[in-house]
Amino acid sequence: MKTAVLYNSQLEKYSFGKGHPFGGDRFSVFFKFFKTRFCPYKDQLELIQPEPADDKMLELVHSRHYIQ
Repeated sequence: MKTAVLYNSQLEKYSFGKGHPFGGDRFSVFFKFFKTRFCPYKDQLELIQPEPADDKMLELVHSRHYIQ
């Protein structure tokens, strides 16, 4: 069985704002580390590029008011 890793370079554009510790650059730093550190296990990993969720999918976990 493989472990799925979801990653898309568009995540690097995501930000909670200046000064927040969870900046978009953390995705690229983590992914570079991940590819280097887990290289011996690459046969056990499956890289998946996630697709944007539509409203119907978002409504499975969020209220319509929150989505709007």
